[in-house]
Amino acid sequence: MTKFKTPSLDIDKEMKKLYGHELKLENKVERRVIGNLLNHIVTSGFTIDSVYDGEESHTVKDNNIKSTMEVIFNLDESRIYIKNGEKHFHNILITLGNGDAEDIISDWSYSENDSDGFNACMEKFNPSDYE
Repeated sequence: MTKFKTPSLDIDKEMKKLYGHELKLENKVERRVIGNLLNHIVTSGFTIDSVYDGEESHTVKDNNIKSTMEVIFNLDESRIYIKNGEKHFHNILITLGNGDAEDIISDWSYSENDSDGFNACMEKFNPSDYE
């Protein structure tokens, strides 16, 4: 297992500057889990398409993990849209603030018979490896 170096997020710097908010251990774990999940998805051949924040969709360019994380960590719940080519779209429901690495990835979708291997990719990822 190769661990991805979690990027420093602008949203965290802004929260510290405005409110003196320091990241707690569970916040750091969430960032490691999500950063490594996104890296795992990209290195498995999938593309990060967008992040839905409950109101609008934010397009992700060039599989940019940091920009994807900036949107995710501005919310408590978001949905990441993943694609493999033009035919298959999948989504991953992310829920933050539950304090357990296993609960961060709430759910995901995949096509019948897992024809593009997305479910297998997700099953291979273990959030607890990044606690």
